Amino acid sequence: MDRVHVKIIKLWKQFLNGVPTLEMVFIDEKNETMHATVRKELIKKFENSIEEGECKIIGNFTVTHNGGRFRTTSHPYKIQFAGTTSVRPSEELPPHIIGLKSVNFSDIHDGKLNPDFLIDVIDQIVDIGDVEILNVNKKQTKRLTMSL
Repeated sequence: MDRVHVKIIKLWKQFLNGVPTLEMVFIDEKNETMHATVRKELIKKFENSIEEGECKIIGNFTVTHNGGRFRTTSHPYKIQFAGTTSVRPSEELPPHIIGLKSVNFSDIHDGKLNPDFLIDVIDQIVDIGDVEILNVNKKQTKRLTMSL
């Protein structure tokens, strides 16, 4: 049985076309991050056993390809909880494992990074522009420009 010892560094509920899922970013003992998903029909089973900031041993899950735009991690695979997935409390990971991957700001500014991956930014907002309404893939979305 496959098991991983992870810390849940981010947890949120996502709605795609009105269908909820629980989405998580895990970090393991090797400081590697991986995305994980709990489908709608399993949310009630797992929502009380997972909490952001907690360490867990996750077992008996499915591994699927991590593709698409706006991925939370660069890991090629993601974990998908199954009905038989187990979630147990575990010991804390070492404190130096936090899941932030630093990049040079100039690489962000110059567009040198893969736009499919989200980037952790630690800075101070000094100016906020107006909300712009855009059409992306035939859907209306909003963009807010900020100066760091």
